Amino acid sequence: MGLMGPPNPPNPVHQERQHAKHHAGRRGVIIAALASGSGKTVLASALMALLRQRGHTVQAAKCGPDYIDPGYHRLATGRDSVTLDTWSMTHARMDQSLDAMPWDALVVEGVMGWRQGARGGVGVSGDGSTASVARLYRLPVALIVGNASAAQVRKVRDDCAPLPVGLIFNRARPGLVHELEGMPVLAQVPTLPELAIAHRHLGLHMAQEQADPVRRIEGMARALARYVDWSAFESLLAPLTTCAPAGPVCVAKPAIPPLGQHIAVAFDEAFCFVYPHGLEGWRHAGAQVSFFSPLAGESPDPDCDAIYLPGGYPELHAGALAARTDLATTLKAHAANGGVIYGECGGFMALGQALIDSGGQRHRLWGLLSGVHTMHETRVALGYRSLTTRRTTPWGASGLRLLGHEFRYSQSTSGGQSWLDARDSCGEVVALESEIKGCVFGSYAHILDQSPG
Repeated sequence: MGLMGPPNPPNPVHQERQHAKHHAGRRGVIIAALASGSGKTVLASALMALLRQRGHTVQAAKCGPDYIDPGYHRLATGRDSVTLDTWSMTHARMDQSLDAMPWDALVVEGVMGWRQGARGGVGVSGDGSTASVARLYRLPVALIVGNASAAQVRKVRDDCAPLPVGLIFNRARPGLVHELEGMPVLAQVPTLPELAIAHRHLGLHMAQEQADPVRRIEGMARALARYVDWSAFESLLAPLTTCAPAGPVCVAKPAIPPLGQHIAVAFDEAFCFVYPHGLEGWRHAGAQVSFFSPLAGESPDPDCDAIYLPGGYPELHAGALAARTDLATTLKAHAANGGVIYGECGGFMALGQALIDSGGQRHRLWGLLSGVHTMHETRVALGYRSLTTRRTTPWGASGLRLLGHEFRYSQSTSGGQSWLDARDSCGEVVALESEIKGCVFGSYAHILDQSPG
């Protein structure tokens, strides 16, 4: 399939837990920065790989609604990265994900700058910022410093208090180390070609797109190892605790309502934006989950009663997807027999009539919904979304409340029936394209959790 494989099945024995029991012997750190573009993903992934090489069982996590960075985490650790999004996920959901597998070292990659979070402030468990996750789990902070001023670094250090802070100088300007004398230095990293990763419209190139991706991560780790003060870094790692009250925590409902009893999930380079905790919730609800790759010529398991098309990069593979007329026929037959089909963002696009790529070429797609999706050079939408179903869907009656995120460079023209109302993190109404036709439905939103309210 070209990827490392679909998200790993979780350990099912973790529905109920005690904080003290499950956090015993576990230490963690959060990799933060003053701004985006500081090298968090590369440095965090390389540190994960180095910890693993030193005999630790490493669990990776990512702050915020991200699919791309966790791919690098998975290469470094050999396991799925956990999503920790305090705006849209309950504390219990995050704890449940952290307890899915045994580990002794947690490395959390932050999002954007230290305090950058949801516009409009606090959501379910916080504002979605790196700071909110660090405080929730009382994690020490490894702060990446580039060309910031000493005053900016000290301001973040003071804001972190009482959390301990160590510095990773990454391509920092000369003299900054001396200006910050007295703060623990974890690493001084110069400009290294081994630590460079190309970008495109949704972020870094996917990990699996690298030539020999495992060797790529190993090379990043070797390059970084020469500059890390391991005594200082391992001294910074602190026992993992939580601000939640002690006692049993039970997650009663899955993050995304199950679509059926056997859900076939598209998973390849075109459909790769999958949150493992969403699949985990389906399995805990008793659903079977199988996978298929549209790009590899595969079709859903004929025994499935529901099909999930997640987001990804259909625009980069539009020709290949358009050529899958056999899959379009299979999907239409599935829907005609009452089977559920749900598409998120890229999957929603694939269900439409056509996709017009950035070069203006029109590709005929699978035609189950009416939308024509056009790629733009500039970003069309970005931000958290509070969602409410406005009519009956395969998930049940209207009024279901969900929490998610939107990040896209495409726009849809559709004459179909919309099924979602959306508001942003400030509570303002957002024009979110969605469509439902029988048991086929989708939207541009990526769903992270059900609203606890």
